[in-house]
Amino acid sequence: MNKGDTWTVHSISSNRQVLEEVVDDRLSEITVPTVVIWGAFDELVPLEEGRDYARRIPHARLEILPDAAHASCVETPESFLAALSSTGALAP
Repeated sequence: MNKGDTWTVHSISSNRQVLEEVVDDRLSEITVPTVVIWGAFDELVPLEEGRDYARRIPHARLEILPDAAHASCVETPESFLAALSSTGALAP
């Protein structure tokens, strides 16, 4: 587990409502342009799950951040923003 993951695991596992919020069976209903950004070393939710999500969302693009784990936006903010910027999502 990486630094900070303990808090994430605790906050998710202690909130019953979060555990019941599953959208896996509805990914194919997403119709907006989507980029799935995933840390290559995510031990909390493995990369294969990110690949699966991207496959199941129509026209989604998967961006794998090679130096990140679960909290890629915190761990590698420059890489995360670069991946997000490449989608045009941050355009004015």
